[in-house]
Amino acid sequence: MAYVPSGNLLMDSQTDAISSLLPADQEVSKELFRAGSPQHEVFLSSFYIDRYTVTNAQD
Repeated sequence: MAYVPSGNLLMDSQTDAISSLLPADQEVSKELFRAGSPQHEVFLSSFYIDRYTVTNAQD
């Protein structure tokens, strides 16, 4: 596992990027992404994250 320290970061959802990432018929999803605009500062608490992808195989 990797430790990610706490800290401040700038968060922003750029309108051009939103349009290119989502299909045109997903207006609800676009609105959720737009909630990240304009750019603003957020504080992220420290956490641990796995270094490798973990999946659960189906039987």
